[in-house]
Parts: sequence; C-alpha cells; structure tokens
Amino acid sequence: NAISMAADIAICTISLGNHPENKTLLEMVDNIVKAADLATVVLNDVLNMQRLQSGLFVFATVPFHLAEAHKQVMRVMQYQMAHKQIHLEWQIDPLLEDKVVIGDANRVKQIIQNFLSNAYKFTPYNGRVRLKVEQLSTTQEKIRIRTSVSDTGPGIPEHERGRIFQPWGQLRAGEQSGTGSGLGLALSKDFVEKGFGGIIDFESSPNGTTFFFEVEFKLSTPSVLELNYATRSRSTELKHHEPPPPPHQWATLSAVSMVSDVQPHETPRMHILEGVEDQMLPETIVVDVVIVDDSLVNRNLLAKILQSFGVSCLMCENGKEAVDVLSGNGERFIECRLVLMDKEMPVMDGHEATRVLRNNPNFRSHIVGVTGNALDSQISEFISCGVDEVITKPVKKERIEQMLRQYGLLSPTTPEQ
Repeated sequence: NAISMAADIAICTISLGNHPENKTLLEMVDNIVKAADLATVVLNDVLNMQRLQSGLFVFATVPFHLAEAHKQVMRVMQYQMAHKQIHLEWQIDPLLEDKVVIGDANRVKQIIQNFLSNAYKFTPYNGRVRLKVEQLSTTQEKIRIRTSVSDTGPGIPEHERGRIFQPWGQLRAGEQSGTGSGLGLALSKDFVEKGFGGIIDFESSPNGTTFFFEVEFKLSTPSVLELNYATRSRSTELKHHEPPPPPHQWATLSAVSMVSDVQPHETPRMHILEGVEDQMLPETIVVDVVIVDDSLVNRNLLAKILQSFGVSCLMCENGKEAVDVLSGNGERFIECRLVLMDKEMPVMDGHEATRVLRNNPNFRSHIVGVTGNALDSQISEFISCGVDEVITKPVKKERIEQMLRQYGLLSPTTPEQ
C-alpha cells in the first residue's frame, strides 16, 4: 500500500509538469502502480481463502438494499468496460427495488464484481456484457434471487471447465493476460455455498458464457436504514443552488480548509488568513466533498485528485472536527454532497463520527469510508456504522472518478481538468 500510495503521489506531481521526460517517468511509475495493485489483490484473496478454509471467516449479517448493492458494482464497472467499448447492460427485477435483506453486502458485491471482471477480461472490444437479477420466490420472511452475468466472449473450452472454481484455476487466456489472482471464482463459490447456502454455476458456448448464483436472504423489517437510504438517494440528485464561497471565506474554520484555489503547480495546503471578521462569513457554506483524515499526506493527495475534476472540498483532521462542522455544532455549518471518512483517527475515529452523523436527522450526505485495512471483518464493521460503502487505500484516481460519478458529483461527460 505504501509503495502504491507513493507512486500515486508521484503520478499526480509528474503529470502537472511539462518536462519532455515526464511521459517516460509516468510510464515507469504506472508500471509500479500496476504491480503493487496486483500484489494487493493476490494478497487479499490469499488471506480470504485461508480464513475460509480454516473456518475463521466471519460473514456479516446486516441490513442492505439488494438492488442498490448490484447497482453500486455496475456503476463502478461501467467505466472499466468503456475502456474496451464494451456495451454494459443490466436488468433488475422491479420487485427487488425496495427489498432490504439481511446478509453480507460486501460478499454479494465481491461475487458480482468477480463475475463482471471475468466478463471484461474475456469479452472482445465492442462486445456485450449483461447483468440480470431476478426474484425467484418470496415469502413473508425470505426471498430467493438469481444473479447472472453474460458475456459475448469466446466461451470456455470443454477441457478447461473443470478448473473454473478451483483455487488458482485460471484459464489459459486469463494466465496470458497477467491479471487477477486465480482465486476470484473459487472465493465466489465459497461465499455462495458457505456464506449463503446457495448454488453457483455457469453455462458456456462458443458465443459466450453466463455465470450465475442463486441465494436466499432473510427479509429485513422496515428500519432506519431504509429511511436513511431514501433521504441520501434524494440528496445525490440535489442541484447546486448556489456556488461555493470565495476561498478566503474558509480561512477561519480552524483546522478545516478549502483547496479549490490551489494552482496546478502548487501542493494543496491549509489556507490560513488572519483578521477575517466573523460577519464576513456565511452561516452555511456549500461544498462538494469533505475529506476527513488525520494524515496530511492523504488529505493533500485526495484534494489534488478532487481538484483535477473541478470538485471543491474541505479537509478535517479527525472525526470530531467533521461532526462539528457537518452538524452545525461549531461556528459555521457545512453542507456537502459527500464525506470521505478515514477509519482510524485520533480524538474521534471514523466509526464514531459516522454513527453520530447518521443519528443527526439533518445530515443527508453520503459517507464513503476510507481505510488501509482490507480485512473483510473490518470493512463490514465500518459499514455497520452507517457508511454507504468502503474503499481501501491506496485510493486510485480512477476509483475517485468512479465514485464522484456514482454519487452525482460528475456527469458522464465531465472531462478531467
């Protein structure tokens, strides 16, 4: 993670310069990032497989929106599919739109992402990938669904089909691509069978392959989760009815800072202007994103990335500062669309800050957890506190872009600045 984070900082710095050798430097650093990313994927998959085989893996049992879990993965993957001009389609049973179930949302999303990643890998340019989610049966207490991902790839050779769900069982074409750990489908099989008591299989022909799983969930009773989700969904559709205030108006917010006025050749920094009178500051300040992280390096990196997309942001050093400005407990009230919340911080950590904000009926923003701990139990714990989802460090620029589009801060056609 440290190597990848350092490489990302180097990419941000190099890309802002105009030296002729920068293209070569960027290619070299990009290779470091790709190698580190692949090593991270392999390590996480190996750790998950070991915990599953030893019986130490703990599956979460928390309420989550079934349809939204699928949509979140689709929103992320649609930008990857666009790199190969793959037509990505999805069909979600209307009966599932309002269903809240009990289970491990992260494992559901991981299975779907494994299916879609494989489809991406084997589908040719201008091909087609389709996700379909169906309600198979329902009672007052339970619901059974089927999720399938179909592609227009070359199909799976007959002699390789027995290896599909085996650990390290990559197809020859997958091995040649140099991507993935060879554990994705094996983990998916264990998640479906051991975690959900369901079935997982595939169908293949020379015209394409369909992977699917069928699982049963316990239905959740109406809860605060549904109300919070409905409120936050509406908030992503809000339009900016007023522009952010000039940069100097953020100066007296103690350790909170705005970085929208940082020039391309500068490093984002705390802006401190002395002598600004309180009456010069608006009571409510509107901003796109609030970054909450105790690491100045992490805050600056995230701010630089957000700046490249023309997104305004504020930075807080810990959860207590974020709670104060987002709840109106301090001198000023900050209204934002999205909060990037670090997990481990002094004074007040991300868990506690998220719980406090979620219990505030006036707080309607999305919260995305950010953590360097990729253990599934830690991620599930963070989600149970009320974050919409969790992304792991090192945070990539591409992932930030996907997230901004997902939560309505960028339109599909918004270019990078």
